[in-house]
Amino acid sequence: MECPQCRRECGQNDRFCSECAYNLRSAKKPGTRMECPQCRRECGQNDRFCSECACSLHSVRTPVPEMQHFGLVEDCKLQDWSVIGAGGFGQIYKAKHKDLGMEVAIKLLHYDDGSSASLQKEAEFMQQGGGPYVVRVFGVYRGVPPGRERSSQMGLVMELMERGSVESLLKRLRGPPPWPLAFRLAHQVALGMNFLHKLSPPLLHLDLKPSNVLLDHGFGAKITDFGLARLMRSISAQRGEDGGTLSYMPPEAFRTPYKATPTSDSYSYAILLWSIITGREPYGDAALGRIRLWVQDGDRPSLEGVNRAAVEGLGENIDLMERCWDPSPQKRPSFHDCLPVTEKVFKLHSHGIHDAIHQVSKALDEKREISPIPKAGVTVHPRGGWNSKDWTPPNFRAADSGIGTEPCPASATSKALSDSISKTSSTSKRSPLL
Repeated sequence: MECPQCRRECGQNDRFCSECAYNLRSAKKPGTRMECPQCRRECGQNDRFCSECACSLHSVRTPVPEMQHFGLVEDCKLQDWSVIGAGGFGQIYKAKHKDLGMEVAIKLLHYDDGSSASLQKEAEFMQQGGGPYVVRVFGVYRGVPPGRERSSQMGLVMELMERGSVESLLKRLRGPPPWPLAFRLAHQVALGMNFLHKLSPPLLHLDLKPSNVLLDHGFGAKITDFGLARLMRSISAQRGEDGGTLSYMPPEAFRTPYKATPTSDSYSYAILLWSIITGREPYGDAALGRIRLWVQDGDRPSLEGVNRAAVEGLGENIDLMERCWDPSPQKRPSFHDCLPVTEKVFKLHSHGIHDAIHQVSKALDEKREISPIPKAGVTVHPRGGWNSKDWTPPNFRAADSGIGTEPCPASATSKALSDSISKTSSTSKRSPLL
């Protein structure tokens, strides 16, 4: 068969073109309907443009995947179930996959009624997006999990990540990790997102946030849920709900019509960087309506009290962050443009990564109780001894890192927190955008 992108003659059973790495399984087949590569809407075979987002359908014509194209995992293939968490999509289990001989994660969906075809389709795209910094998807689950009363549920069978997510890491530490680990996380997320954006067609995440960056046993980062985000946004729209996570959504997402671009993910990456560096939740306990207004008005999470010179390379990461959260999508850098910065900064601290991992592992083993992530607008105890061997998580010790060290009074109310956030936002409202 001929590659539709570079016209090279490929083998009939080849999955990717040996010349340009185009996914040959997405080539047009006679009699199939097409799917828009931008918004994933199903379009007519002869349509020139997508009726939803006006994307040109001329260059890429993708058939809608069918159920048998992807592995279906039923109860008989799984054993030793246990609950390991819950996310925005539903309950998360750990189980042993009998055929694979390894433990896997099963992520169930809250909204599975009528969504099986959509879930199957998104699983196909998530499988295509498998890479070194992207969580692997092994199949679609359909069955009745232990202890569930429902007749049948659906979900995804995914690679098990032993250390949870960046969100859970920040909760456990009650603040940010040591600099070497923080800078490695920033670089690995950029690598994973660049991989997704370089696929043909590009895969956009559109819900990049700490809970969607998972960690392996050595705290290596992998991106997840880039397909589920699109599915749940579609379901939310049908139900009249907001899709995505407001604090991490770019300002253009609140305008209609909204056409997502790769730099929509760049904005979310900037807010994710802010959370990793500060160890806080952006905008804290503020009402969703206020967050929506702040994002559209150009108010970004406060950098007040953050010393750019606290450690070598921090200033460069903050400069990158500010470029990525620029109000104009056209001015934001691509992830390919982010990589030289994140790689350079991580290499400056790569010699300390093994000590950082050991010390964080020890701290987590000693303190298993999960605490809430500190809220933005509340000064928190910062990192201690970032590059030293006596690092302890910030909830144990305060030290000079460039972030304020005054703890929030225990009696602070939600209103006081919101007032504090509003004050910090107004004082730093127009951070220089590079």
